[in-house]
Amino acid sequence: MSISKKEKFQLLLEQIGIADDMKNKHLQEGSIEKLEVYRSNQEWHFHFYLEKSIPADVYQVLILKLTEALSSIAKVTWTIKIEEPSLEENDWNNYWTIFLSELTTDSPKYRTFENKKPLINDNNIMLTITNRIEEQLNKDIQARFDQFCLKVGLPRKVIQLEVGDQQEEIEKFQQAKAFEDRKTVEEAFKAQEKRAKESNPEISTGPVQLGYPIKEIAVSMKDIIEEEKSVVFQGYVFDSDIRELRSGRYLLVLKVTDYTDSYHIKMFSKGDQDAEKFKQLKEGMWIKAKGTIQTDNFSNELTMMARDIQQVPSITREDPGFQDEKRVELHAHTLMSQMDAVVSASKLVEQAGKWGHKAIAITDHAVVQAYPEAYAAGQKSGVKILYGVEANIVDDGVPIAYNEADRDLANDTYVVFDVETTGLSAIYDTIIELAAVKVHNGEIIDRFESFANPPSFIIRHHY
Repeated sequence: MSISKKEKFQLLLEQIGIADDMKNKHLQEGSIEKLEVYRSNQEWHFHFYLEKSIPADVYQVLILKLTEALSSIAKVTWTIKIEEPSLEENDWNNYWTIFLSELTTDSPKYRTFENKKPLINDNNIMLTITNRIEEQLNKDIQARFDQFCLKVGLPRKVIQLEVGDQQEEIEKFQQAKAFEDRKTVEEAFKAQEKRAKESNPEISTGPVQLGYPIKEIAVSMKDIIEEEKSVVFQGYVFDSDIRELRSGRYLLVLKVTDYTDSYHIKMFSKGDQDAEKFKQLKEGMWIKAKGTIQTDNFSNELTMMARDIQQVPSITREDPGFQDEKRVELHAHTLMSQMDAVVSASKLVEQAGKWGHKAIAITDHAVVQAYPEAYAAGQKSGVKILYGVEANIVDDGVPIAYNEADRDLANDTYVVFDVETTGLSAIYDTIIELAAVKVHNGEIIDRFESFANPPSFIIRHHY
C-alpha cells in the first residue's frame, strides 16, 4: 500500500517524537518531496516542503529530533522549500543566531561576527564592523549564508558591512583570543588526562552511579505492556554495548532481564564522565534503572530511555541448609540426558560448590557421557562426584530372547541385521527396509538388503 508524500512526512514526525501541538500548529501541511540516499558516505538527504515559514525554535527541534533519531544509521542533511516564505524580524534574528552558531563551529575566524546584532530590512542584513579584515570575509560569509537560506527555506538577503568604532571591537577581539587560548590549553589537559586514563584505567571502588539515586521500588518487566512516563526496573545485565555517535556523544545500550521479561535500556551521555562510567557497566551486573518507556523507532519494541542508573547488589538464590548442614543432590541430570535437562555438568557442580554442598550425584538418563566433564568440575571446585545413571529396565518375566545360548562370536557364524521403519510405533508404523550381513570368524561372508514399500522419508534404527 503506497502513502502520499504528506503522509510520509507526518509518519516521520511521529517516529522522531515531534509533539502534537507543534506538529499541528506549524508542520501540518508539510511533505517529504524526495529522499536521496548516498551509500558511499552513509548520508541521507531529505527534501522537505512546507507551505509557510516556521519559527527558528521549531526548526531547531525538528532538526535535532531528526538527526538524533537517525544518528546510528546515517548522517542526515536536508533542504527545506517554503511555498510562502515570510518571517518577522525577531524570527530573522533567531535564524541569524543559528547561522552564526553553525558558522563559528566550522571555523573560529568568524567569531568576530558573534556579538554583532544585525539590522534587517526587506532585502538586506546590515552589520557594523570595525576593521578591514572583517570586511574581507564578507564575500565568504555571503556565500555561506546563501547556502544556509537554501537549506532552511529562507528568502535570500544581501549582507552589507559598515565600518564603525574599532577600539571596542579590538578589546572584544583580544578577550575572544584569550578565551580561545584558555580553551585550547584546557582541551590539551583533557586530552592528556584521557590518554592517562586509557593507559592506566582507574579501578572503581564503589557501585556505578549515573544520575540521581533511585529510591522507588522496581516493578516487574512483564507488567509493562505500553508506553509509560516513569518506570523503575531492576535486573541482571546480560549484554552491554557503547556506541559513539556522530555528535560526539555516546549511547549506552544494555540488555537487562528480571526473569519475568527482558528490556533494552538506553542512555545518552551528558559528558566525558558519563562515557567513562558507561564502560564500568558490564555483563553480569545487577542494576536499577529509572526512565520512560517508549517504542523504539528502529526495533519497534518497547524500550526504556533511562535518566538514572545505579548498580545494586546481585540477587542470587542461596541454600542455607538445615541446622548448618547442607543437602546432597542425589539425582541430577545434565545436557547429556536428551530432552530431559538444560544445564551442563560443569555448571551443576559449580553451583553445588557455591552453595557449599560437599557432593553431587550425576544420574543421567540412560547415558554416562557426562562423567569426564563432571570429574574435571569436581576437581576444580572441590565437590565430590557420585557417579550414577538412571537406567532403563525391562520386566524379566516377559520373554525377550528365544533359543538363548552361550556362543563365542569370535569363532561362530551369526547374522547382524538393520531395520528401517516409518516411525517408532509398533502399532501405527511399518517396516520399509531390511538389511543384514552374515559373519563367520569375524569376517562378512554374505549380505542381504531389500525395500518394502518405502515412503519419501526413512527413520534408521540399529540393533
